Amino acid sequence: MNMKKIVSILTVAVLLVACMSVSVFAANAPVVTAEEVNAEMGKTVEVKVSISEATFASYGLKLTYDTDALTLVEIKQGERSQGMFSAKAESGKVGLVNTADTTGAGVLFTAVFEAKAPGKHEVKVEVDSFAKADTSILEVEVDNGFVNVVQPVPFVYDIEPGVLPPCVQYNLFTVEKKELCAVVPYVYY
Repeated sequence: MNMKKIVSILTVAVLLVACMSVSVFAANAPVVTAEEVNAEMGKTVEVKVSISEATFASYGLKLTYDTDALTLVEIKQGERSQGMFSAKAESGKVGLVNTADTTGAGVLFTAVFEAKAPGKHEVKVEVDSFAKADTSILEVEVDNGFVNVVQPVPFVYDIEPGVLPPCVQYNLFTVEKKELCAVVPYVYY
């Protein structure tokens, strides 16, 4: 066999091994997850951002979202962010610096939003960096979250003295149905 064929075969073999190792690596990458939560318009809601089992020392993340629908009010440190924690609600940037690796799964931080507009609003987690103490880069996958905002509907009843027929109330978040009955007292003038 000539030298060109040998080099070609070796090149193909190296590429195949490299492709297999990348797909295996990607399948085992830790996942950063922002949860999906429900909120009423005008109220605050907490969105936990967690990581699956991983070993790391530092990270840099940024939250992006529809600023017309949500306002980031506060970012609270999670139990999985051990070290020097930094967070700025104005920019959505969150960071952690540590001199040693920590291993485990759990909440990195909790973002507190005020819900301003009804609808399903995505909360994206952008990864600037995730690293180990030896400065090697940790590849992570991201599963973005959502804030489902509903506008409360006021109930207005025109009532007269007597017993009202049973009425039905639905909880929009739990789809729980409750039957209610009210008694309206007679008022004498």
